[in-house]
Amino acid sequence: MHALYGLPDKPLELGRVTPGTYCTRQFDECYRNKCRLQSPNYPGMYPRNVTCYWTIRQKEVPTSKHAMIAVSQENQHKALVKRSIASFNKTSRSIRAWSDCTGERDHLIFYDGSSTNDPVLAKYCGGDWLPRVVSRLGNRVYR
Repeated sequence: MHALYGLPDKPLELGRVTPGTYCTRQFDECYRNKCRLQSPNYPGMYPRNVTCYWTIRQKEVPTSKHAMIAVSQENQHKALVKRSIASFNKTSRSIRAWSDCTGERDHLIFYDGSSTNDPVLAKYCGGDWLPRVVSRLGNRVYR
């Protein structure tokens, strides 16, 4: 049996699971097939106390070009990170990032490279959408 995600002529890439991990995935060459990054068990419950790393790499870069990788999500129901009940009553779109991300709440950290030692591009912990985050190095780790 083989599961196909997306349309037959436009499949979605869900990444390769890193052996020995629960949810760490590697994505390569996302220009060929649209890559979809999603939390484990999506759309079901997210497992507790789990850290996932997603690495996106662009290996082939045409001569005189520079690989850049962008990640975003405009659909608010697909960028959901634990919201409070109060946030459902807002009439404008909002984002929780950087200093709003405190304590033990779920969050995403975007690194400009393939290691957690690389510069941090953004820290996101919720809101109605995920703004466009662009890496200049052609690979990125999410946590």
